[in-house]
Amino acid sequence: MKARILIIVLLLISVINLAACINIYNPTSDTNDSSTSSTTPTTPTTPTIPTIPTIPIVQLVQFEDRTWVLEKYGKTNNLQNVISGKEANAKFDSSSGKVSGAAGCNSYAATYQRTINKVAVTGMSTTMMSCPIPAGIMQQENAFKDALIGAESCRIVNNKLEINCTLDRILVFHPK
Repeated sequence: MKARILIIVLLLISVINLAACINIYNPTSDTNDSSTSSTTPTTPTTPTIPTIPTIPIVQLVQFEDRTWVLEKYGKTNNLQNVISGKEANAKFDSSSGKVSGAAGCNSYAATYQRTINKVAVTGMSTTMMSCPIPAGIMQQENAFKDALIGAESCRIVNNKLEINCTLDRILVFHPK
């Protein structure tokens, strides 16, 4: 008999909690305050459901598995346009953890690691050709490779990949 009473009490508690959760149970004010002469009916109050704190969702910058063409490079306050005629690019392959591409004259490959909007490039290897034409291409290539090996963070702004590097350098790419 005690077990049946306990089950009935637990069932009643569950029904009351469920009714409160789905707003079936609406307590009304039964107070007859004679100090107010208003004949306006009292509106029943609806219990409010407490809000659950939200956890911000951090999204990764989606720069992997596509080819990016270098557009500008250099110090943040003094960006240089790339020399036309020789493309420098980068493809970050998420399955292998490798970044590779053309540096302007030579091709290169390196490993990279990323977390959220951070990126680090290490272990770069490159071919060793000399390209005197167009003028300045080797200087641009060396500046590009040096900046890339110093990559620290990345973001996409207006469909352009910006990689911030050590020594206040930046690489700006557009998608190929």
